[in-house]
Amino acid sequence: MLVFNEFGSKRNDRNGKCANCNRYNTSPAWCQTCDPQKIALGWTSGNKKIDDCIKELQLNSTNYEDVIEWIPFNKLDNIQKVGEEFLAVWLDGERLIQYIKEPTQSRNPSCRLQLKILHESKNLLELLCKFKEDLIQLKNNNSKVYGLTQNTSTDEYMLVFDFARYSGYGKCVSCNRYNTLHAWCQSCDPQKTTEGWTSGNKDVDDCIKEFQLKAARYENIIEWIPFNRLNNVQKIGEGGFGSVFSATWLDGKRTIPNEAGGYIQSRTPSCIVALKTLPGSQENFLREFKSFTEFRTMEVYGLTQNTTNNEYLMVFQFANKGSLHKFLSSNFRELNWKSKLKQLVDISENLKKVHGTGYFHGDFHSGNILQNQYISGNLISYIADLGLSRKKDESDLEVSICGVLPYVAPEVLYKRPYTIAADIYSFGIIMAEISTGKPPHYDIEYDEELAIQICNGLRPEFAKDTPECYIKLAYKCMDADPSNRPSANDISEKVSKWYKIVNNGTAKDKDELAILKAFQSADAVIPKLSTELPVCPQDKLTSKRLNFKNLSEPINSSIISLLASKSIELADIPTGKYCDSNLIYKQTNLFLTLF
Repeated sequence: MLVFNEFGSKRNDRNGKCANCNRYNTSPAWCQTCDPQKIALGWTSGNKKIDDCIKELQLNSTNYEDVIEWIPFNKLDNIQKVGEEFLAVWLDGERLIQYIKEPTQSRNPSCRLQLKILHESKNLLELLCKFKEDLIQLKNNNSKVYGLTQNTSTDEYMLVFDFARYSGYGKCVSCNRYNTLHAWCQSCDPQKTTEGWTSGNKDVDDCIKEFQLKAARYENIIEWIPFNRLNNVQKIGEGGFGSVFSATWLDGKRTIPNEAGGYIQSRTPSCIVALKTLPGSQENFLREFKSFTEFRTMEVYGLTQNTTNNEYLMVFQFANKGSLHKFLSSNFRELNWKSKLKQLVDISENLKKVHGTGYFHGDFHSGNILQNQYISGNLISYIADLGLSRKKDESDLEVSICGVLPYVAPEVLYKRPYTIAADIYSFGIIMAEISTGKPPHYDIEYDEELAIQICNGLRPEFAKDTPECYIKLAYKCMDADPSNRPSANDISEKVSKWYKIVNNGTAKDKDELAILKAFQSADAVIPKLSTELPVCPQDKLTSKRLNFKNLSEPINSSIISLLASKSIELADIPTGKYCDSNLIYKQTNLFLTLF
């Protein structure tokens, strides 16, 4: 009688012998006849349908390393939310084959991996279908699925999987697997960056290590930077809540150059960086550092401590063109509307990012927007100084009001809680400043009388020939009723559309043509501008604590109220009502020369 040797063609001595049936294994340390049955025993998720689904996959496993399993939630440590997914450490670790005398089943304990909530699952059947779909999708994306778990706090089921790996990224010297990015293994490298250094302060160390473990690429690693590695430290600015310095970082920022042998982890030595003091309690300065690092509107390199006065400083990207206020003061006559719109695109994208994480800025003005011009000539605007940023639900934790008066929303001056809508008001003020090149209400004192006028509807004016669509959006941002203000998403969408039209110089329809012509007409005025700008004392534009008592309930000006009516256009409103009379004079019967 002929006995069929199941999987006989796959069995050979290089795979080792099965301890159960004493035949050669079908793959390294794996017997297709025996092992699938063994791994399906001795565990449960607590739900029979979940168990049956996983066991079905286990019984079809052809390799030890590819086994799908139920992973108890208490076997996952150091869980951190990053975007819509989570990072975690799997204490048992992924399955791997060790080669000693022969292939042996083993584990890689405490390995790093990702978790994803199966949101779409309204019932168990949908959850299982979603689980199987994700298995296929992740496999197609060169990622490996380890199994399922269930959050014991929320009862949500979560997919447990590895990071995508590609041969073109090179191999990790620690785990010998392909890297997850060029010269970067997400499983091994974050842990390595947390070792071999200390700031001397456990809370500071823990804060930095938290971000190191979240790092998704070599260039994004936050680090402790010894103060003696910073040279030529020079003060370049003073704000209401800290000083700013420039310095040369001797070690330099991290880069991944493509050398002859492939991509390698490297540095750009002796690069210029910015330092910002982090005054206040340790809790407060770490909060500002965390806010800045989480938003990453600019590159953040790490923390250091001045060895002379023991003051902590944040080390971040140096903006070579300074603040938006200074940039406008020095370059306004050279700026066309394409450049101005590009600045607003950058700023609105940054603000959208801050609001998207559930935070508001809290001190939003042109002095806290930095400009950097790259070698390519491209100018980028960044929102900075996030020391007063808070989550939406923390708006009433501090009673004191801080900021530069004209940029502070009237409801905040009136001592209502700060919200993301207050940032939108500040954005509208910045739009007016970009129109005129001058700080809001530059010619009057920033005092209680101005605060009273702001609550009574006073708003900054615009330069003549500023496009109507632009003024309308700015006034909408400056509405006295926060609920009438647009969102950062809406603003970003609108100014991006304007920029695209102006940048391309073409229009698809009559509405776009009207927008294009409006900005082209505004550009035609630029040669008539004077180069003289008012001198505004720096102290006037520095954030301060504000406390006013004689304010009334905020109301809109007549202009904003009129514009809220669909039957009224700017053309129906006398020019002097929305254009700064100090910026305009008539020459013969033509207007205008600005400044």
